[in-house]
Amino acid sequence: MGGTTETKFVKCYSYYSNFRVGEMTQKQVVDSDIENIVQQWLQVSKNKYRDNYADTTCRETLEAFMPIARDMLENIDEMRTNLTTTFKIFICEDMHGKKQAIAFAFQRDDNSLHITHLITNPDNVKCDSDTKKDGVKGAGTALVYHMITHMPSSCSTLSLTSHKNAVAFYEKCGFEKDDPENPFDYSMHFTKEKITKICHMHGKILATLSY
Repeated sequence: MGGTTETKFVKCYSYYSNFRVGEMTQKQVVDSDIENIVQQWLQVSKNKYRDNYADTTCRETLEAFMPIARDMLENIDEMRTNLTTTFKIFICEDMHGKKQAIAFAFQRDDNSLHITHLITNPDNVKCDSDTKKDGVKGAGTALVYHMITHMPSSCSTLSLTSHKNAVAFYEKCGFEKDDPENPFDYSMHFTKEKITKICHMHGKILATLSY
């Protein structure tokens, strides 16, 4: 049984995607790496979903993950040809340089930084079939807070449309539903007050995750 040890992210970072650039650049190599990682994570999630038929919690988590990963891969193709929208890619790595969370976002006309996709390494989803008990915790939350503290100065809030199975995670991060009275509307945002609070305390939040 693995213990829990505090460690630190080497880095959470971001850059503007170079998917659509015709000639090979350093950023484009990174983009290709991101695509390969998402493909690998999707296969891991499929295998875990298949091997954990009786683990309802595990399967519900993976049911939220898989369509986002598939859509993320399709979105990469769009990003290669989209000349009007500049996407920003956000990444968190653990202390070993292994990617643990990836997100795509762009700035909307309402001056919000809108998350189109956010996924974390499915190796960290606890399932009955797992032989390894240790895993990284907090990568998704750390990435959300990193996005808040590194938004373009022209952005005033962070927004997204959640998968229904991921609403609880985003609410735990601090997102609020745009229309809380509508159970079928999963549009969410961060209030300016919460953004200000996180910016004041983000040093502590971003520094720590657990194994």
